[in-house]
Amino acid sequence: MKHHYYVTTDLDDLEVAETELERAGISASRMHVLTEDTAGAMTHHLHPVNDLMKRDAIHTAMVGSTLGLSLAAIILILASTSGLAAQMGWAPFILISIAVIGFSTWEGGLLGIQRPNHSLLRFMGSIKKGRHVLLVDVNTQQEQALARVVANHPALRVARDGTPDAHSVAQWKKKWHTI
Repeated sequence: MKHHYYVTTDLDDLEVAETELERAGISASRMHVLTEDTAGAMTHHLHPVNDLMKRDAIHTAMVGSTLGLSLAAIILILASTSGLAAQMGWAPFILISIAVIGFSTWEGGLLGIQRPNHSLLRFMGSIKKGRHVLLVDVNTQQEQALARVVANHPALRVARDGTPDAHSVAQWKKKWHTI
């Protein structure tokens, strides 16, 4: 799957483009609109990005679980090398390791629910200016159909796929790193 992002100011044109994409074989479930005007998107029969995907909970939960796995490995290694596992048995250390993994994953998710999605951060500047971002996920066979439809809609501009907007990143860090 490849992600494509397009920015526009015209919800009417976006509605027509999405209809054409569906006719070209791209499922509606693979198209979402990131916008502050969710009501307008719904009026135009567009699929807004769901609230969970607007947040960074999944990404940070995965980071938390990775940290938890690392800590669990350290606990088990220390138990083994110190001889405590031989004296007390493995059960307490395995239970502690499972608790550490669970807690780290849970805490990561809680932190992420408070933050905007790191992969959508680059678009926050455009969204704040009243623009709308169309997110389309396509496989290799659908690339040409997507290109044909987008070519018929000059209001859809390819969004940057490079580094995030420096201003958006600075604002994000200022707002969310103080928590």
